[in-house]
Amino acid sequence: MHCNRQFTDSLSINECTKAVTDAYADGYSCFPMNSTVSRKGDGLVPLGRLRVGDEVLVGSDEGTVRYDPVIGFLHWENEQKHLFLRIQHKDGALTIHKDHYIPSSSPSDTPVAFLRANDLNVGDSLRTVWIDGTFKASTITSISEVEEVGLICPITMSGRIIVDSVDCSCYSPPSGFLPWNISHAACHFVMAPVRLNYQWNKDKLINSKQPDAPEPGLHPYARILMTAVTGVLFS
Repeated sequence: MHCNRQFTDSLSINECTKAVTDAYADGYSCFPMNSTVSRKGDGLVPLGRLRVGDEVLVGSDEGTVRYDPVIGFLHWENEQKHLFLRIQHKDGALTIHKDHYIPSSSPSDTPVAFLRANDLNVGDSLRTVWIDGTFKASTITSISEVEEVGLICPITMSGRIIVDSVDCSCYSPPSGFLPWNISHAACHFVMAPVRLNYQWNKDKLINSKQPDAPEPGLHPYARILMTAVTGVLFS
């Protein structure tokens, strides 16, 4: 997105900054509400039923799995339809936004790399959880576009989450927002204040009565980051 306006005062700059931030925030999508995760004590549940403090199954670079707490939601919207990619693989299917990061490796590459879903191709491999709790490579057989209701992106302490039995990142920075690519590792680094807030206020966050659903929209900290970056780029 580019802004061609000629600014004459700070008010105009602020208005444009807000407009650009809102536009990219609306595109900050993740998973549909009906995708599933494994919640400790409950088994598979829809993402839309998660709340802060729930422990969900996550993956690691070492190929092990464990339960990690949900410390917040990067984005939450449960009414409108959104466009996602349906990535069919030999062991199932994953529905995910095109900008979302996934640990993946092509059949010819051993190291696991984080790729945007839109950069995956038929023949690439996803890391899926096997019956014994370990990962196995599952080859992508087709990729198509689908419409699903709602979008949600839980944040965990590790920055990883297993959705629809596939190892995924918690992050999906909107493509085109910055003139350079933002990696999974960079996203996890800048979200450190959210992790610290959870550690310092864990009991309060978990024991307080939580609403039926989180506040819709982008996480406040993520919106602050986007507003700050947009202000620098367009100032």
